[in-house]
Amino acid sequence: MEAEGIVALASELIAFDTTTRAQPDDPARDEAALQALLADRLRAAGAEVDVWEPSPGDVAGHPLAPAAGIGFGGRPQLAARFRGTDGGRSLLLDEKQILAKAAEYRARISASLK
Repeated sequence: MEAEGIVALASELIAFDTTTRAQPDDPARDEAALQALLADRLRAAGAEVDVWEPSPGDVAGHPLAPAAGIGFGGRPQLAARFRGTDGGRSLLLDEKQILAKAAEYRARISASLK
C-alpha cells in the first residue's frame, strides 16, 4: 500500500466515532460499523475473523471492569488470525484489549497457535 492509500485508510478509520460511553447502557457509537469494515478488509487479505459481542456478565467482577459494568451491545469485539505457512507461526490481531471470557479467549489463542 502506497502512502496515499495509507492516508486514505487512516482517514477512513479515524472518522468512526468509537469514544467510550459514559454509562454501560448509553447508545453504541460506530463500533459495529468499524468492526464490519475491519472484518471485511481482514477477510479480503486472507485472515480468519471472529466478531462477537460479549454479555455484561462475561466481564462482571473482573478487576479491570468498572463497578457500573460494561455494555457491549452494538460494540462487537474482533480478533483475526493469519495462519502461518510452511511451518511458520500464525499472527493474531486483536482490535483491543478485551476482558470478556478471558479463559475462553486464551484457550482459543493457544489452540490457534498449535
